[in-house]
Amino acid sequence: MRNREENRESQRRVRSPQYPYFDLPTALEKVQKIWESEGRAEVDPEVAAQDMGFSGTSGSSFSALSALRKFGLIEGRGDLRLTDLALKILLPKSEDEKDGAIQEAALKPKLYKDLWEQYSSSGLPSDEALIAALVRDYKFNKKKAQPCVQDLISSLEYARFIDEARKPIQPLITDTQKEHIPDKAAKNGHEIPDRRADHGRTYKMRLGSQNIEIKLPDVLYESDLQEIQDWLKHGVWPLLKYSNLLLSGSRHKDSNSGESADGDESIDL
Repeated sequence: MRNREENRESQRRVRSPQYPYFDLPTALEKVQKIWESEGRAEVDPEVAAQDMGFSGTSGSSFSALSALRKFGLIEGRGDLRLTDLALKILLPKSEDEKDGAIQEAALKPKLYKDLWEQYSSSGLPSDEALIAALVRDYKFNKKKAQPCVQDLISSLEYARFIDEARKPIQPLITDTQKEHIPDKAAKNGHEIPDRRADHGRTYKMRLGSQNIEIKLPDVLYESDLQEIQDWLKHGVWPLLKYSNLLLSGSRHKDSNSGESADGDESIDL
């Protein structure tokens, strides 16, 4: 483990000062080790380094501590201690608190925050496009940009900002949060999320040889999911059932004959 991190150090000496030494999942593994050994007591950097698995202070251990600081997991200029944000992840009062804290930590590094703000609506582009952005906009050496791209993707996936295809995961806001959005948004100087039909994202589902498309707003509430389900069940389903749009049979293989019902389609809600 130590040799791997020493190699990473030698490969990435030239990078953005706001770029963490490793990704968020690795940072949380390191901070977990400090928590298990020290709790929230203030500790010397050398002790913290040893807790993380290093033999003592070195270039690699200082880079690791710097990464924890960039993710907002440790604080202190002399002795170090875990932050409130770290404890929300390590000792959450609820899963919502933990998930929110992980997302907050993922965007603590300025570079990650800047890139996510740039690509949050469309999702992350290819590695090549991200590397080009780092080289042109952030003055990265091209060879040093690839590890940054890998750690960025890993961190955003872990925090559930993006899925495996790098597309943004639809935000789900609870009805309790919904009640406070206007006041909170105004207080922080943000615009209230626009839920008009010309905003949002289109999702596609393959159904045999056809595509089904549904367009959802950028912000989706828990109560909206129930409304969508009710609409499909009581609106779309009866319309199809009593029209010539719904065919009998099944798209899948008939359980008795073992043959496919060619051309037959059914919708089962």
